[in-house]
Parts: sequence; structure tokens; C-alpha cells
Amino acid sequence: VAQEVFLALHRGLARYEGRSSFGTWLFGIAYHLVCRRLRQRARAAFAPLEAVERTPAPLPGAEARVDAARALERCAAILVSDTSRGQRHAVELCIGGFADAAVSSPEARRAQLLRARRRLRERVPGLEDALG
Repeated sequence: VAQEVFLALHRGLARYEGRSSFGTWLFGIAYHLVCRRLRQRARAAFAPLEAVERTPAPLPGAEARVDAARALERCAAILVSDTSRGQRHAVELCIGGFADAAVSSPEARRAQLLRARRRLRERVPGLEDALG
């Protein structure tokens, strides 16, 4: 859209009459082009009913969900009983989305997280398969 605004500005510069400030005129061009793009996107979002697939996507089986839940419970138990405090903290930061927290250096957090992941893979066979 930004490129379209500058192209429209270049093409319409000869028609600028100065009745409003240049910024207001430019904003008007941008506003109208954004609105046009949003209308196009809204029209494209609606598909005819014939084009919509009527079969729902298969949900993961109950057995797979139970296996994943068991694997996660096992991981939690291992994190509590068989990893260092630093490793647990690194995993908590990663899970919570706070991997950049200023608790230790980024290199130390990465090393702790790698060690914790390695321990979980060693102690929970088939972890990647269960969590898919």
C-alpha cells in the first residue's frame, strides 16, 4: 500500500491545488488506498458455498491426546526431580515466553535449556512422537 501511495502521489502531484496542506492531501490519498485494499481483502475472504469443503478436518484421536498428556506429566515430574534449578528456570522462561529475561546471560540460558531438553528426551522415550 505504501508503494501505491507514493505512486499515486507522483501521478497526482500536478493536480495538487494547495487548498489544504500537503500532509492532509497525502493522508487523503493514503486513506482512500487503504480503504480500497481492505475492501478488496474483504471480498476475497468470502468464498462461494460450493467452494467450501464440507468435510471437517479430522480431530486428533483421544488416544493421541492421552499419550501427549502422559508425556507432559512425565516431563513435569522429571523437571522437578531430575534437573538443576537453572535448567528448570530456563524451561519455565522458554514456556512462558520470557526467554530474554535478564536472569543470566543468553548463552547460559541456552545451555541450560539444551541440557534440560536432552534430559527430557533421554528420560521420556517417544516424547517427540507423543507431542507431534
